[in-house]
Amino acid sequence: MCLVIWITIFVKFILDLKVYMDDAFSFNEEDDFTYYPPYDTYYPTKQTKLLLLWDELGIPHDKAKQIWGCRIEIIGFIVDPNHMSVEFRQEKRDLLVHNLREFTVHRQRWTLREYLRIVGWCNWSFNVFPLLRPGLSALYQKTRGKKKMFAPIQVNNLMVYELSWLASHLQSAPGILLLDSLQWNPFNDDCFKIYASGSLASTSDSNVLSLKKLLEALTICSAIRACVSLLTFAVDIVQSLKADSPHNQILICSVDNILAHNIDFRVLHVAGVDNDVADALSRLDNIRAEVLSPDIQINSFTPPREVLGHSR
Repeated sequence: MCLVIWITIFVKFILDLKVYMDDAFSFNEEDDFTYYPPYDTYYPTKQTKLLLLWDELGIPHDKAKQIWGCRIEIIGFIVDPNHMSVEFRQEKRDLLVHNLREFTVHRQRWTLREYLRIVGWCNWSFNVFPLLRPGLSALYQKTRGKKKMFAPIQVNNLMVYELSWLASHLQSAPGILLLDSLQWNPFNDDCFKIYASGSLASTSDSNVLSLKKLLEALTICSAIRACVSLLTFAVDIVQSLKADSPHNQILICSVDNILAHNIDFRVLHVAGVDNDVADALSRLDNIRAEVLSPDIQINSFTPPREVLGHSR
């Protein structure tokens, strides 16, 4: 299918094509239709060109699967290109929440096959709820490296917490993803900017590097908690919305703030040489920070307690 799509784009010049397994989707301007003789039907021009390519390559297809319209169902979601929205049907969402609740029973044992089924189901829902990816962190850790599909695996406390968090947000969040913008300028005046840095002594020790990453994430989680206007933290964590414990608890706390206050955010990496004020503050070098920014106001803060654990 990858080769076929390459031919579609670079030989037949059918652009803006999206593919999921063996299903292809795109958009077309209104009133741009072309007749397709084998089905005696007018289809959007791109769709007709695609069907003609399928015929040329000998790829079988059915008339019943050639759908088009202002709102169509794609991999189980209702997509509306005019309103830039993707809708998750309520009945399907309720069914996923119900299965997550049944799955998250402490010390309950499920087979690896059943674990992977839940993973696939949740990943499908992330097309509409991408911020909820941290809910699978413990489950991924529990199944990592396992290959026996029918071997039982016990549900632990962390998994119960994360999957319950996921189910709660699935249940309460609006079932429509609005695609407001695909372009974003970090220099816009209408957005709030936070520059953050976390620092430890320079070293290659893996434990210290892991702690540095944790401090960077915690620093900006604290910033979002303080101003509730923007989220940015350790770039690789936010871009993938994937983190292992203990970083995942910080990520979950940050996502809670994003969802509660409807925040749109982007993450950019700023080199230390260009992030001089934040770099100075992270090293407790307040004098250098004041020289760099004479009008600066320096305040202390307490990181969110729930991400640190009871003993810390």
